[in-house]
Amino acid sequence: MENETTLSKQPDVAEAVDNILENLPSELEEVIDLPSRSKFYSLKDPAEGIKIRPMNFSDEKAIVQAATKDSINILLTRCVSNIDVTQLLQFDKLYLLMKIREVSFGSNYSVNLICDACNNKNVVTYDIGSFRIKLIPEDLEDPRDLFLEAIGKTAKVRFPRVQDEVYITNSAKVMDNLWRFVVSIDGHDNKAVISKVIQKLPSKDVHLLMNDIFGSDYGLDTKGQVKCDSCGHIQISELPIGTDFFTLS
Repeated sequence: MENETTLSKQPDVAEAVDNILENLPSELEEVIDLPSRSKFYSLKDPAEGIKIRPMNFSDEKAIVQAATKDSINILLTRCVSNIDVTQLLQFDKLYLLMKIREVSFGSNYSVNLICDACNNKNVVTYDIGSFRIKLIPEDLEDPRDLFLEAIGKTAKVRFPRVQDEVYITNSAKVMDNLWRFVVSIDGHDNKAVISKVIQKLPSKDVHLLMNDIFGSDYGLDTKGQVKCDSCGHIQISELPIGTDFFTLS
């Protein structure tokens, strides 16, 4: 019996496939301006910007089959071009995911949210295209200096990137790996020194480090007020993102 590969090479089959798909929308790539202004990236082709394309069935199948926390990163590698995805800053990653969803399925995304007050299930529709975007200041650097007020020393810190996600999956890991995002303290770049210093820092300076490294408000603001249809309770809700975010709903 001829296999699928052999059949696909037959002229009549190829012609039939072409005829059926003659109205298939072209997957035109779109150049994206990132919240980071792409300042901190070495693009594969410096003459071109970072580009995205809409999802297709193969992409959706790939992330469903992956069925892991890496599914979203797999999608990025397939739909984003001209950059090494592992180098993306976290707020740029979120922005790209939103844009991929928007160009693939439109800007509206509906989810069920449970009211904190009465447990009523509310259907909430987010307009992805209306989210507020905060660009980084043009003079922002990465790494950058941060003054630690309690000890009176200057640290140099950097933003986490996609390749660092294994170190920031929960609060405990963030605390254990904070040293990885501190390039130097008072000019000392030895990681053993940095790690020991961080363990002895006053809480005030630890929170300064964490807020500057992980608490960035750059990029998309995906939080909003949601009013319960049943009891009128108003709560702050952040757009949930999972693999089902990349399906038509």
